Amino acid sequence: MHIESVLVSDITQDVKDLLYNHLYKPWGVELETDWLCADDGGEFLVARDEDGAVLGTVRIMPADGGTPGHPTPVGCEGERRLRQVIVDPTARGRGIGSKLMQMAEAHVLGLGIDRVGVAARSRAYNFYLNNGYIFQGEEYISPLTHMAHRHMSKAIQP
Repeated sequence: MHIESVLVSDITQDVKDLLYNHLYKPWGVELETDWLCADDGGEFLVARDEDGAVLGTVRIMPADGGTPGHPTPVGCEGERRLRQVIVDPTARGRGIGSKLMQMAEAHVLGLGIDRVGVAARSRAYNFYLNNGYIFQGEEYISPLTHMAHRHMSKAIQP
């Protein structure tokens, strides 16, 4: 497995397909909807296997101003937001998601920021808890997917 850094504006169709097919389509989000929010910027860390197939992604946002419908709780201002974390269902259980999170956290730390946060879907709470994230704020419903979410954050250290 290798991990590459790709600007949002440069992600390939196979990455878009993984994101859409597993994070949005199952919850009725139309392809034409601005689910990628490319104008928000940032970059993706993309894990690929030795044949180049996409295994997973995590998006590092340029700043945490929250995202539409995903508030930043009081006390979490200034952290860097990670979004669109997904591992292909056929590749789960191999530590790929945790490795992507570790690399994203190291990248953020390199920017001089010592806190990261995620707008976690309820289905992923245990993944984030197992990776050292803690709940912040109350649970809310995403206006895009209509799924329960909760902000989770983590202090990161070198």
